[in-house]
Amino acid sequence: MFRPQVVRGAAGAAVLAAGPLAPGSASGQEVFRECATVLTPGEAARALRLQAAGAYTGAAPEAVTRIGLTFHVVRTSAGTGGLEQARLDQAVIDANWGFAAMGVQFCQVGPTRFIDNSAFYSITSTSQANALRLIDVVPGTINCYFVNSAPFCGISSFTFSSVQGIVYNNSCVGLPTNRSTFPHEIGHYFDLFHTHETGMGGPECTNGSNCATAGDLVCDTPADPNVLGQVSNCLWVGSASPPCGGLPYNPPVRNFMSYSDKECRDHYTPGQNARGAATLANLRTELSRTLCAPPCYPDCTSDGALNLSDFGCFTTKFALGDAYADCNQDGARNLSDFGCFQTKFALGCP
Repeated sequence: MFRPQVVRGAAGAAVLAAGPLAPGSASGQEVFRECATVLTPGEAARALRLQAAGAYTGAAPEAVTRIGLTFHVVRTSAGTGGLEQARLDQAVIDANWGFAAMGVQFCQVGPTRFIDNSAFYSITSTSQANALRLIDVVPGTINCYFVNSAPFCGISSFTFSSVQGIVYNNSCVGLPTNRSTFPHEIGHYFDLFHTHETGMGGPECTNGSNCATAGDLVCDTPADPNVLGQVSNCLWVGSASPPCGGLPYNPPVRNFMSYSDKECRDHYTPGQNARGAATLANLRTELSRTLCAPPCYPDCTSDGALNLSDFGCFTTKFALGDAYADCNQDGARNLSDFGCFQTKFALGCP
């Protein structure tokens, strides 16, 4: 059985005290943002150069690529608090749901690692998030850090970012009302940008004429004026004027990389899937492809054999509301999950 790894000590606090204050804030306190992953002008220029060089194109993988996630849960210096494992398990399910069409799947590598340092338990600036992402980095994996509170739901890295890793606000992870923030931030890790991005060549025209050099650089995501706070029942209710004239906006309110309501976001487009897969193949070569064994889902007891005890195990997990029992990964646990489990049991394991 894995034993949790714990990082203790005051070193993180020293880094924190030396960090700069948040821009536009005398105290270092930032206004809450949906996502704090922001392109700088220099990063935008580099993304455009990579695009021109063909880094974001390539053949789709013939088989599923499995990538490991390392989970770092921040607790107080006394070892209290921190995100519970059931919600971390749900986050993996959410990522696998979101990236299935891209041909990418994830697993948690090793035990959850704990950072017992009150200085990082509730962070108030991106500089603190950057300092946190330098702690206990596990090579070959995507290092994900979970804090009690932050002025954002998440902050991630592009392949060309100076600091790597992802920081998540606990209130945005592993919840039935929010399955989209976790895959949203991993999308950034694969060089997917917000659908309303303007840092490349300004806003994207609604007729798509500049889709390869503006917006998110993906031509099958419609132009997006930033729909934050302008979505009702998963429909855009805003009235922004198109930047280039002509066609009205029809923003992608169900896209993972939009700022739509979290419960509305449920997919990447084929163009985003192709870009993400190419990023993984061409630019994320530091990520190991061998840390996740192909899962044997119906082996609920993890004893290496499929037998009646696995049905009992599944029933128990279902009754407890465990994330494992969401066999069809539709975000709910109901009778269809029993049929799903029976089918997977009959198919056996690889």
